Amino acid sequence: MKTFFLIVPKFSQITFFALCLSAFVENTNTSDTSKADITVKVGNAKEDDTFMLKVWRRYISETEDRFMPIVKLIKVYPGGGDIVFSVDSVNDFCYFTLSKNGDKRDGKYIDILKYYLLEKGDRILYNIDWMTAHLTPTKYDPKNQTGWDLGNAKFSGVGSAKYICKEEYDKEIVKSDGPSIPSRLDSLCARQSRIVEERKDSLTPLAYQLLKADIVGDISIRKLKGLVLANIQSVSFQKDSARRRRVEENYDKFIDPKIFSLFPDSIMVKSRRFFEFLVTNNLLRVKMFKDYERIKASEGVYDFIAGNYSGQIREYLLAEHLFHAYRSFTNGKEMLEKSKTYIKDPFLIDFLASLSNHLLSGMPAFNFSLTDVNGNIVGLKDFRGKVVVMDFWFTGCGPCTNYFRFCLSPVKEKFKQNSNVVFVTVSVDEDFHTWLKGVKSGLYTSETSVNLYTNGEGRDHPIILHYGITGYPRPMVFDKAGRIYKATGKDFFWKDRLTNMIEDALKVN
Repeated sequence: MKTFFLIVPKFSQITFFALCLSAFVENTNTSDTSKADITVKVGNAKEDDTFMLKVWRRYISETEDRFMPIVKLIKVYPGGGDIVFSVDSVNDFCYFTLSKNGDKRDGKYIDILKYYLLEKGDRILYNIDWMTAHLTPTKYDPKNQTGWDLGNAKFSGVGSAKYICKEEYDKEIVKSDGPSIPSRLDSLCARQSRIVEERKDSLTPLAYQLLKADIVGDISIRKLKGLVLANIQSVSFQKDSARRRRVEENYDKFIDPKIFSLFPDSIMVKSRRFFEFLVTNNLLRVKMFKDYERIKASEGVYDFIAGNYSGQIREYLLAEHLFHAYRSFTNGKEMLEKSKTYIKDPFLIDFLASLSNHLLSGMPAFNFSLTDVNGNIVGLKDFRGKVVVMDFWFTGCGPCTNYFRFCLSPVKEKFKQNSNVVFVTVSVDEDFHTWLKGVKSGLYTSETSVNLYTNGEGRDHPIILHYGITGYPRPMVFDKAGRIYKATGKDFFWKDRLTNMIEDALKVN
């Protein structure tokens, strides 16, 4: 017997998320070629075994993916059996991650398959014998996170050739474990590409190009990070810097300009790893630019992308930059309007608009309900009639300690006699005791502030997803009516400007 659950995250009130993906569990209808099915055949399943499928219609980066998934959850009872995930209305392709519950103590899901390509018409059978499965450091993940080692798991069915290819060329990474020198990486790229070429006749043209682009993108990222970006933070960007010249020489030596003409733009932005390479490469180009000091501000980087790229690559790079830098813009709404000159993709427009709407001055603040250090539930309604200065942080965050010490703490001291101003902090620490220790350390917040915990959900808590928070510290100010007074810009990081902001917010009814 199997029990099925369909879970839609709370942030799905954003209309376009619901439109991005219509996915549900049902009996397979093989006559509908716009569908794709993944059947997980599990041997030796246990009562508490739970599998989760997350699907992304588009991929921008691992940071953005948390803000877009439609999640499906299936629980398997004793006896195992087949679990069928049926994804409806697949427009050519999407990416998915299949996860299984891990340690009973934390209930977290651990990835089995991460960012796998799914095409319309696919009928995939994934056979797992759970007796051979165990947790292990992920073999192919550069972050070396814990994952499932599934022993003799096998793919079959329509569309499975691309997964067999991926499994085979991922294994080549393990064989090539060693220093990331160009010759080793080029050899690895050749071997991986050969695997795809040998199975070309079994792949769709789209899968063939995306797999090849993923390989080239992954190798190029390794080159940039291993051979160039490792030195970039210590490079002085003065025009006559010897180290800067060395970085420029390394770039010319290790990144062949021909790779930018290997694939059409549509493939380069659809390929997960190639687009990540484009983002990383743009960061390097910006830092190598002779006028770096002038353009390093968020608006300057925007202009650099707009002036040095074209077509879909410019669209996606601008969207990625706007998402990450939105809080730093002096006028984020104005920058989004400006971006419409270049960004025409409806998906990207809706994606960025949803971010903007939640951060606009005058919009209702997120109606949170969080736990304080005493175990009490605290909500936005508890602060009606007060200006709320809210900061998001986590234990171990260096910039968070600096922000509290040199900016937030002195400003809090100025308003300590004003009962109409309250300072609230929200930690994304997942572990309760880690958070409590961080609060008591006095490094990130004051014990006289209202310190709140995201109930173990960390960066996946609805308040984090609602505001699109990707970096910390992340301050914002709400007015006395529970509306956003200001949530973007650099004024938060200057004591005098933050003080003026709070004083102005107090005047708003």
